[in-house]
Amino acid sequence: MKFKNKQTGVILEPRSEIVLEQLCKSDDFAPCDGPDGAQGGEKSLAKLNKDDLLKVAQEAAIAVPDGATKADIVKLIQDKATE
Repeated sequence: MKFKNKQTGVILEPRSEIVLEQLCKSDDFAPCDGPDGAQGGEKSLAKLNKDDLLKVAQEAAIAVPDGATKADIVKLIQDKATE
């Protein structure tokens, strides 16, 4: 099952039951298995600018180190989604 962030449009696909439960309970995410869901979270994240990625990371309680690149932030978000 995939989830779409209602504000940013980012699509996440959790790989653990804990993350799945958190996304199900979150008001910020909605289940997404439609055409956008087929793109996968990685492509959706890559389309975001750095400021939007920082917002996504903040919403997911991900600590982003100073000087992190866009690619670093995408990796942090993806790693969190697969925990």
